[in-house]
Amino acid sequence: LLPIDKGTLVYGSGDCGLTVQNSSSLMNEKLAGLAQRLNIKKHRVQTLNTGMSNDLYTCFDLEGHKGRDGRLYVVDCARLFPCEPPDRHHKNGHLYRMLRPELVRENPVPLSSDAYLPLARHDKKSMEEVSLAYQRLRYEVIPRF
Repeated sequence: LLPIDKGTLVYGSGDCGLTVQNSSSLMNEKLAGLAQRLNIKKHRVQTLNTGMSNDLYTCFDLEGHKGRDGRLYVVDCARLFPCEPPDRHHKNGHLYRMLRPELVRENPVPLSSDAYLPLARHDKKSMEEVSLAYQRLRYEVIPRF
């Protein structure tokens, strides 16, 4: 078992966005480097319970922990890449219809992992960027096959 628990969380949210942490400069630095390599956009996330906000490089529900052994751990990475734009035919599609890493890495601008989520919904530019990437996938990339 990993040496982590609720008390070791230093980045992201372990409670569905009620609180969002970003209290470790080392974790933030490591995830900034990861986001740059993957072409993921830094974005502001607002907590559900207090309205406080933090800037994150990843999806808000990715959890970064400073373990009881002093090492850094990252868990819950399922939504690391942005989701497809909402579609009435796929209920809760933001949880499982993610853009492919290759598409995100090759996109002309970095994309926000949380573009369509309530915690970051005020960011219309990020939604437009993800929508354009999805349109490029549907109307340029897929037809080339």
